[in-house]
Amino acid sequence: KDWRMYNEILGRNIGEPDARNFLAHSGFEGNVVEVKKENGKLLLRYRQDKLGTIMDLCKKGLK
Repeated sequence: KDWRMYNEILGRNIGEPDARNFLAHSGFEGNVVEVKKENGKLLLRYRQDKLGTIMDLCKKGLK
């Protein structure tokens, strides 16, 4: 199966990452996390096109 955005699976709108949600949920923000099931395991990863944004949000949380 292909990777799917978490918000897509939940039936939520897909948009830009929300900084508050990203920090409040330890990086598990529905617009940046992708999910797929493989060999009975649930795999998670960050969207490759949002890695710069994710790094900026992490830095913001450390200030």
